[in-house]
Amino acid sequence: MLKYKMVTFLAYSLVVFGSSNLMAQTPLNSTEIRIPVEAELQRLLLAADKFLSSEDFATSQSYLDRAESINIELPANYYYFKASIETHHNNWSQARFNYEEYILRSTPEDKYYVKSLEMITQIENRIALTPISETEQETETAPAPEITWDSVNSVNAQDEYIDKISKLYLTDAPSDALVNHINTLLSSTPYNAAAAVVPSSTRIQTSISLEGTDKIRVQKTMTQDGDTQITAFSTSVYGLSREFVTRCEAVESKCTVKHKDSLSTWFEIGNDEAAALEISEALSALIYTLQKNNRA
Repeated sequence: MLKYKMVTFLAYSLVVFGSSNLMAQTPLNSTEIRIPVEAELQRLLLAADKFLSSEDFATSQSYLDRAESINIELPANYYYFKASIETHHNNWSQARFNYEEYILRSTPEDKYYVKSLEMITQIENRIALTPISETEQETETAPAPEITWDSVNSVNAQDEYIDKISKLYLTDAPSDALVNHINTLLSSTPYNAAAAVVPSSTRIQTSISLEGTDKIRVQKTMTQDGDTQITAFSTSVYGLSREFVTRCEAVESKCTVKHKDSLSTWFEIGNDEAAALEISEALSALIYTLQKNNRA
């Protein structure tokens, strides 16, 4: 009888503790995601928010990086957290870009909407009011410093690009060829503000021209229900960065070309990423050409 009880106890122990051991074989630190990816994304963003609140920016960034690596559409909050970290590091252009991205993906009722608008204004004023450094003040009356265009490794490639565009438009004036090229691209991809909803109602056509030898003029013509409105701005190329960023929005059926440093919008075109990238390259080449000519 005693022997039977012992066997029964051992069998019971194997069932209970054996199952526990099987469960324990699954490592707690497994990298496999066993919850839905949407839930995992939410978990990572909650962690990023938590560490951001405690000003642990490095850890918060690591959670944002993991969220981005999941490769599903990121919610608006991601861009606000990213903007906050860029703000902490004084990366004003990237901070503003991400605040704008949050605005584009959220509604006025969302948690960080008003704060994002306020931060965009603060960044705008910070850029506009950046004081001249002491070094610049000391040399203000001295001859203007030479801008080194040839220090960039891509200059040779840019010269080749300019030569190609000049041959395409059969002209020996590179700046004219580049202006014509940009205008051709702009005219072939106009932005229709209602393209994603109803047939064309608002059409935006942009063009570029030169004012003298050192200024670029951008003109936007908006036509709506037969009414036409024209706006324009001009900018000097002296000291102007040649870098531009593009962003395409399938929902709004448009691509935007912005100046990387100021994040001011230069062009809005239809949803054609290849055209937007080509416009950016041609713009960079045009600024380079004008700066080079004015240096001579």
